[in-house]
Amino acid sequence: MDEASQPARLFTKLSVLKNYIIVQENSHEFKARPLGWNEKGLIGALERAFALRYFLFSNGDMVSEMRYDDINDRFEIQKNGATHVINPRSFTHGGRMYRIKSSMAGIELFEQINDSQKLVGRARLGFPSYSLEFENYPEELKDLIKELSVLYILRKRVEHIAGPVQ
Repeated sequence: MDEASQPARLFTKLSVLKNYIIVQENSHEFKARPLGWNEKGLIGALERAFALRYFLFSNGDMVSEMRYDDINDRFEIQKNGATHVINPRSFTHGGRMYRIKSSMAGIELFEQINDSQKLVGRARLGFPSYSLEFENYPEELKDLIKELSVLYILRKRVEHIAGPVQ
């Protein structure tokens, strides 16, 4: 198969800039802003510093709202009028089951097919700035990968402060 006939490679890269997270999906840029991003003063500063709730923007328009529920260790994504509640270790999307193995170095995404697993995506996690590069993931996850990536960054921040999530 020559290079021109191969499908486009899906690539998402995150960089943390203070309390903002810049999300680069192929050539399009998004900005994830924390709760309190538009508040001035001490209250806004505290909300931004400890936020586990973020809003994803594209060209000034809000695309989605995300929350990491650290008590129950789950992700909540509100997008296109729907709410997705996702277990960070496994979830179903588009009729397919996915398993996620997370380590200090990154994330591996597996599609569960009957009793076997197929590696379908991999992300490298950079320190100390919590950058994340997710590449070669399935096309059907394109609509959620930005939010999942931001939420994994938030989860890693919580683990860094409070210790590993059980």
